[in-house]
Amino acid sequence: MKYCKYIPLLSLIFYSCNADTGNVKMEYYSKNQIKSIKHYKDGIQDGEAIFFYPSGNVKGRISFFKGNIDGYAYNFYPSGCLEKYRRYKNGKEVGTGEDYYDHELPLTKSFFQFNDSGRVVYKVNYNIHGQRLSEEGKEQPDY
Repeated sequence: MKYCKYIPLLSLIFYSCNADTGNVKMEYYSKNQIKSIKHYKDGIQDGEAIFFYPSGNVKGRISFFKGNIDGYAYNFYPSGCLEKYRRYKNGKEVGTGEDYYDHELPLTKSFFQFNDSGRVVYKVNYNIHGQRLSEEGKEQPDY
């Protein structure tokens, strides 16, 4: 699925056009090779942080609120395809999350549910064909 390469890039363009003009810290691999963009408010990380591979592709996007991960965190493969996402509240994983396989790699897909303290309460793994491989814990009502 080559179209997935463009999802992080398009979202970065949209984000850049709508970014708050507060304190922004940019880190670089080299002079013209960006490594990360992080937003701060009153010296504390607040807002979205975007991380990049040396190739320039988006590596991850994480939302922060008052110094804690809060909201969604996304990781991408170097190919640009989504690797996983998690939902956070006050720095702890909550709700559901998923891991995906890159279509170029023979990996499994996993589905997670987390309780309010960030512990995994349910996990199920699927192979590349969508067949259930394993299941751990008990599925919880949707968060």
